[in-house]
Amino acid sequence: MREGLVVAENPKIITPDLLKNRFSGFGKGAKEFNEWLKAYYGEAFRGLEYKFRNDVKIARVEYHSLKVLSEQIKDKLKSDQFDQYALIQGPDKTWQISLMKFIVDECMASFSDNLRELDEHGYFDDPDKAFKDVKKEIEKLFLRAKKDPSILPSLGRKLRKYGLFKEYEDRFFGLLK
Repeated sequence: MREGLVVAENPKIITPDLLKNRFSGFGKGAKEFNEWLKAYYGEAFRGLEYKFRNDVKIARVEYHSLKVLSEQIKDKLKSDQFDQYALIQGPDKTWQISLMKFIVDECMASFSDNLRELDEHGYFDDPDKAFKDVKKEIEKLFLRAKKDPSILPSLGRKLRKYGLFKEYEDRFFGLLK
């Protein structure tokens, strides 16, 4: 029997924009080919890249029946601080494979929901489009703040949030006069 902890790192978000620099050293046409790939296959390159680490804490031989051992483990896990745990039964020689298969199956079961949720929050948006949207939002706030000074604190917060305060600093302070 082995006890341990599987650590799942935050998944890397794969966006169509990652295609930009996937080919180098392929001559003059590589840049154009990258652009074509992004235009043609871009949406197909949305995804998540997972990375896991297994940290085995204890390995020991148990002489109880599987049923008794399972009940003992279930009772112990209920009292632990972990809110997610699994009990996996498999041949000793391939325990690592059993554990990896379990992890992959768990990821695949939630993959489409995770992908949809990230898409809804804009994580797959084109960075150029997202930046243009931020600029539009800032411009609208400047127009509103010109007519209504009570908008200035909100505008200032947005500029800081997006790291654009330096760029708009003179214009912002011009509205305070």
